[in-house]
Amino acid sequence: MNKQVAIWRLDESSGTTVVDALGKYNGTATNTTIIAGPAGFGNARRFTASSSSRIVFSNPIIPRGSFVL
Repeated sequence: MNKQVAIWRLDESSGTTVVDALGKYNGTATNTTIIAGPAGFGNARRFTASSSSRIVFSNPIIPRGSFVL
């Protein structure tokens, strides 16, 4: 049985939407920068404490509050 709720790869190439690979719980990235990876290795998002980087999820099934990803 698959117990995964969501998978966020954080490898989008543009925009602020953080896509859930399982298709249920997309989020909105705030104050993040998309970093292009080397050819064939995808992208990443840079989060910094000084700019209050975060991802906001609107679906109430995802627990609200602070937790480590």
